[in-house]
Amino acid sequence: MANILRLYYGMTEPNVSKCKYYTQIYAETIDYVHWENKSTLYYESINLQFGKNKKVNKDLMVIEIERYLKELQPFENKIRSFKFHRNYYNLNMVFHHIQNQYHEVIGYCDKLLDYIETIGFPSIVIKRNTIRQKAEHLVLLNNFDEALVEVEKILVLETEGTSTWINAQKMLLLIYVNKREYLKADKITTELLSNQNYTKAISAYKRQIALIGVYLYIFRLMHIIPGYQEDQKSQVKKYMNEYPEFSRDKSSMNIPIIIAQLLEAIVLKREGEVIDRIDALKKYSSRYITKSDSIRSNCFINMLLEVVRNNYHIVAIERHAKKYHAKLLANPKLTSDEAAEVEFIPYEHLWEIIINFMKHRRNQDNRW
Repeated sequence: MANILRLYYGMTEPNVSKCKYYTQIYAETIDYVHWENKSTLYYESINLQFGKNKKVNKDLMVIEIERYLKELQPFENKIRSFKFHRNYYNLNMVFHHIQNQYHEVIGYCDKLLDYIETIGFPSIVIKRNTIRQKAEHLVLLNNFDEALVEVEKILVLETEGTSTWINAQKMLLLIYVNKREYLKADKITTELLSNQNYTKAISAYKRQIALIGVYLYIFRLMHIIPGYQEDQKSQVKKYMNEYPEFSRDKSSMNIPIIIAQLLEAIVLKREGEVIDRIDALKKYSSRYITKSDSIRSNCFINMLLEVVRNNYHIVAIERHAKKYHAKLLANPKLTSDEAAEVEFIPYEHLWEIIINFMKHRRNQDNRW
């Protein structure tokens, strides 16, 4: 429009002042479009690498993004372009995320959300995605109260049955299990399983929700969550049947299901299965879990081994597991996507639950 008007006042109805005015607007617009397109090119280049290649060289990517940001930064809040600012702030989010600088990611989420409020038109998808990014990084930082506030904002904007809605439900479950509000988490899984939009949906997040459901099932066996029924089918076996590829995984991502198998056998007093699971856990730990990969998983697995080695005798268990427990406490849970998926319930919480359960059962059953 500015180009048409500058030509009109320059040739059809000559007016020097108006021609200069619209020429200036046109020149600025060309500059805006240039940097908008560059920001898109840079963001898409990084997003394609990061989104499709889990083994990308993050050190090289940091250098690449840093170069892009240095070029784009002078134009922040200087040009009128929503797309530019969306790309620029998202590049900053990726830059800090791959360096595990989650506080900085949250800061750029807030900057983008503030910018969205100034543009004068709705941008629901970008707003929802940005709130989701903020919530996910609050979860990674174990800031569950603030994360809960953000997830509730997301759910208002989501369409039931979509993959992003299911992801929000997954985050809600993670928040509640980490806050030890297991009854609320169990209520969510129960409602999801009776929701046709959820049961018909196809989403990778359903696997994580199902795995959380496995642990909630074990907590019902332990009477931490009321409502256990003696004829209830094993959620552990159901999970392994539904997701066999993950139960066979050898990259340490199936640690939670192996632990769940052992816990179920212990709780139900299935001695044969306990021995089988202990042997499997020993082999898996020695082959696929190295100290450098996951010191916390190694500690917790050794603590579980002491439970069986000491014939469920509480005093002996606590004495022999003490060194592993101390090492676990000395190495806080890592803040990374991979660690969050493997250890979605902190090992400290699980150990406390196991010890309390065995103390209670020993009081109820002389055998323990």
